[in-house]
Amino acid sequence: MVGHLHLPGYRISQLAAYNDRELEEALSERPLGQPRLAVVIDPSRYAGGLVERLPGRRIGIVADNDLADQRPEGVRACELLLSFDPRREWVGGVKVWRAMSPPVSDSFFVPKVVAPRHPAAVTVGRSTPYREEVLIEAKHHYDLLQIIEGVSAEELTTFFRDHPVAVYVPRYPGGGPAWQIAAHLAAGQLLLSERAPTMFGLEEDVDYVAVKDGNHIMRLLEALSRFPTMFTRVAIRGRQKAEWFRASRVWQRLIDDALLWFATAEDPLSFAGQRRSVPH
Repeated sequence: MVGHLHLPGYRISQLAAYNDRELEEALSERPLGQPRLAVVIDPSRYAGGLVERLPGRRIGIVADNDLADQRPEGVRACELLLSFDPRREWVGGVKVWRAMSPPVSDSFFVPKVVAPRHPAAVTVGRSTPYREEVLIEAKHHYDLLQIIEGVSAEELTTFFRDHPVAVYVPRYPGGGPAWQIAAHLAAGQLLLSERAPTMFGLEEDVDYVAVKDGNHIMRLLEALSRFPTMFTRVAIRGRQKAEWFRASRVWQRLIDDALLWFATAEDPLSFAGQRRSVPH
């Protein structure tokens, strides 16, 4: 999630196109100038020829594993490839350069965690058989709102503010984290989440409360209904750790490192003495 991104020293332009037709129209109608980098989210959405028409050096980011291998020609049109899943080493026959955490728009961040007065909870993500299996009883017995799709970032921030507890269940068992995880932490919510091998440094029962299954979620919601502040310290730690995922920091590091990589790949001596100056 990017939102309105502002980085010192860079001018950012965002292009919304979710399929070949929309990207073709955007490339034909909108002057893109001469950017140094073009970052493509899920390049497997697009034909390789369209991705190659983007100006600047092309960076692909695999955000949705379900789309990753559908159209490898779009992936192969990128010069650098990153993934939100550190378990992915290859996508579409292309070696992944590095893994990165899903960035969260700065607009989601609250200044501090407010001790909750009630245990209202929210879960975000489109319905899948696994999610329904895990959440069905909790949705029926407790104040758990499920947001499937069709809401804006502004509406989500309101939902997060009004629901101090967040529940995250991946699309399928062991599916790993998505943008929801860090967004919940940034909003100061107490996060109840399944354990996953791709948590990007988050510590279970320190930054979030690890859950085992649907029955465990219900037991936690029942305890929170009686003692809403019992995990406030965990929510505070999670909000602090969310700074790792702040979009302005994640994108700043990515752009600086990518420009350095391209420069050294073309001329290994040109930036040799500047490696330590790249901010992280």
